[in-house]
Amino acid sequence: MKYLIIIFSVILMRISASAQENNEVLFRTEEITVKAGRFGIKADIIFPAEGKNFPAVVFCTGSGPTDRKASIKYSKAMRLFIKKGYAVLIDDKPGYGGSTGEFSDDSLFRDRALILCKEIETLKKHPAINPLKIGVYGSSQASYVMSLAVPDNKEVSFVIAWSCPAMNSIEQSAYLVKMQALCGGRTKEEAEELYKYYRLRAEAKTYAEFKDAANYLNQDSVIAELGWGYDLKEEEFEPLKPESESYINPLDGLGRITIPALFIFGGKDTQIDPVQGAAEFDKSLSKAGNRNYRVLTVNGVDHNMRLTKTGSLREQKENYGKEGVAVLSTDFLDALEKWLDEIK
Repeated sequence: MKYLIIIFSVILMRISASAQENNEVLFRTEEITVKAGRFGIKADIIFPAEGKNFPAVVFCTGSGPTDRKASIKYSKAMRLFIKKGYAVLIDDKPGYGGSTGEFSDDSLFRDRALILCKEIETLKKHPAINPLKIGVYGSSQASYVMSLAVPDNKEVSFVIAWSCPAMNSIEQSAYLVKMQALCGGRTKEEAEELYKYYRLRAEAKTYAEFKDAANYLNQDSVIAELGWGYDLKEEEFEPLKPESESYINPLDGLGRITIPALFIFGGKDTQIDPVQGAAEFDKSLSKAGNRNYRVLTVNGVDHNMRLTKTGSLREQKENYGKEGVAVLSTDFLDALEKWLDEIK
């Protein structure tokens, strides 16, 4: 059942002939192919126009399709890393752009973690990269991916995690449903009912439990707007197994790292719980003995660190449909730049 809302070799394919410009930040691009199991990943390494022995960061994106060329063109975060002297690796996910392969619903996080590890391995072997200064920058679904790939990976020297949940994906999705209901004018009691039934459907042990929860959810307009309503025949039903990725909690991995780490949350995030996330990561990292971490909350921004009134998915959709309306928070970029200066 679908509950999630998500031999090593490197071939150098093309190096740009000249430096490019992205809003006054000069850089050069090298396209690579990374082989990771059944996946063939197309990625670009973006270098500052001048220099050598660069520290580097791998972008680990959230759920959904990716377009590395669009990221190179528009990403203010990428420009900031280049400005601070970092090389950046950005890829196309399997099935998009130039990358090949297909994710499995029951191993999505593990597949992505494998790819991330191979990309880190690629950077370590690159002659222009400082192998002792490779970090990971990720958001949202990347929390689950990084929690599998980073904690025991001695090649990773720092982590930047923003809008990253500190709960399993069932709880996170149920929270999202509840918050969209509240943003849409539902009462607290109505929103809590949706939260309860979403979890009941996901964690149902019997078909009768699943059917009862599915019937409740399928008739609700919030679920319809999200596109998260579905049903199964009895012979198709199978309860979640204990080892299901749906039960992965990023705290179990990212919460025990001792390398430099920055966790940033959006004060009006309605997709993950920013209050719970900030508190739990702070507690876990402190318990792990991490002496070089910071947990910050940026007020007035949504899940994507954009300025917002409500933080709702509906507002995001409306804003992203209007050119220039979705504005990335300068406070987010300033916090990122300040932290990079501190660990330098």
